[in-house]
Amino acid sequence: MRTARPQKIVIVGVGNILCGDEGVGVHVIEELKKHRLPDNVEVCDCGTAGLEVLEFLEESDKAIIVDAVTAGMEPGKIYQYRLGETHAEEGKMKMLSLHELDLTRAIKIGENAYKLPKNIMIVGVEPKSLQFGMGLTKEIKKAIPRVVQDILKLVAPDLMRRHYNFRSTRFNSAQSCSQLRV
Repeated sequence: MRTARPQKIVIVGVGNILCGDEGVGVHVIEELKKHRLPDNVEVCDCGTAGLEVLEFLEESDKAIIVDAVTAGMEPGKIYQYRLGETHAEEGKMKMLSLHELDLTRAIKIGENAYKLPKNIMIVGVEPKSLQFGMGLTKEIKKAIPRVVQDILKLVAPDLMRRHYNFRSTRFNSAQSCSQLRV
């Protein structure tokens, strides 16, 4: 009897750490690196990679994208939604890190060039400050452990009972994420 392979899950953090809270996705990835995740889970700090993020999502079964998301709520509010849910497409929420191209449009474009997962989850945090400068506001720092716990529940609900090997990738602007797969 053949055992089904576990789904390949990628967790991508995006954002510019030089613009305050916009870098929250990168900071969440750094925290996730401190945890042992299942072998089928990869994390990638894609920083300000833009459309190159799509290359890293290719051939995965599920993706989680972590970014600053504005929806006019209190700073530190955590959003979770599947790409394609109505409220995200209506423009109530805006991801900040893909700049001129919103994520929904980027994924639609990418579907023609890449084999992207059907299941893409967005985990966003409402920023307080997007001013130039490194460091996060206290509201965002306080939200990061909750974001990490939410992601761990999504990818490894039994993490506390089992031990896993960990794989991670750091995006370097001179390389594409697909070249960095472990």
